Amino acid sequence: MNSNTKKITSAAIHFWRKIEWHLLQFKGWWVFGRPVIIHGNFRVDDPWNVEIGKGCHINRGVFILGNRRIVIGNNVTLSANSMLLDAGLSTEDPNRGLNRSHTSSDIIIEDNVWIGAGATVIVGVRIGSGSIIGAGAVVTRDVPANCIYAGVPARFIRKLESS
Repeated sequence: MNSNTKKITSAAIHFWRKIEWHLLQFKGWWVFGRPVIIHGNFRVDDPWNVEIGKGCHINRGVFILGNRRIVIGNNVTLSANSMLLDAGLSTEDPNRGLNRSHTSSDIIIEDNVWIGAGATVIVGVRIGSGSIIGAGAVVTRDVPANCIYAGVPARFIRKLESS
């Protein structure tokens, strides 16, 4: 490949990446009804049950199941492949077959929270302001403000200093 071909190819890639970026920003606005900073394709089921604050970032592969109600505060980052699941199969159902009952409950993520890559937040969890959820964590219980939680299931790691 000669240098002119490389220049044309590079310019074309840059052009299409800019187009993709603008389309993703439009998708964020379309889904959430407000500007959201989008870093890759994502999926939201039942977006009318999802509220999102200002200055939020959503990375590629994020999945949000808005079956009941999900509230995402201001300046929240959802890293790559993280999931917010406000509904699922009931573990309390004595019927262990295919006809298990479903459960659903709100998920509340307060301001300035960072959800790490591949983390999953499940039914009925509240994550306090300023907290960090480690990559790959499964959050099954409420997380207090300004704490780091990680692991499966997510456990307290340490308290963060308030700014």
